[in-house]
Amino acid sequence: MDTIVSRVGGRGGLLILTERKTRRMFAVRLKTITAKAVRNALRRLLRTGALKAVRSITTDNGCEFLDSKALERLFKDIQAALRIYYTHAYAAWEKGGVENLNRHVRRFFPKGTDFSRVPPTAIAVMEDFINSIPRKYTLKGLTAHEAFCAAA
Repeated sequence: MDTIVSRVGGRGGLLILTERKTRRMFAVRLKTITAKAVRNALRRLLRTGALKAVRSITTDNGCEFLDSKALERLFKDIQAALRIYYTHAYAAWEKGGVENLNRHVRRFFPKGTDFSRVPPTAIAVMEDFINSIPRKYTLKGLTAHEAFCAAA
C-alpha cells in the first residue's frame, strides 16, 4: 500500500494497493493524505467486496499509515489477524510491487497532477488499463484481471 501525492498546492492524492498473488491493483482517490482518509478509503474497498482475504499489508512509514491498531480493527471482521509491516526509511525496494505500479500510474498522471481535479472515471480507466497488462513472468502471460478472477 502506498500513496501518490498531488502537486504542491494541490489537494489529495491516490491510495494505491496491490494484491500480492495476482498483482491486481486498486486505486482510490483521497481528498486529503491523512490516516482518516486512508481508513475511509479502505472501508469503501471492504464494503464493495474488493478486499476479501487480507493477511498482511506492507507500507512505508508515512504519517497516513502509522496508526496500525486502527488499520487492524478495520480488517477484524473479515479475518482473525492482520499483520502490518513497515519498510525501512528510504528503502522503496522493500515494496517493489507497489512502486512499480506507481511508475505505471505516472504514465497517466505525471508529477504535477492535482488529483482533486482528476475525475473518478479517469482513475477507473487507468486502473482497468494497468490491470489488463499481461504479466509475462509473474503471472505466466495472464493479466491481473484474469488471475484475480481465477483465484476468486
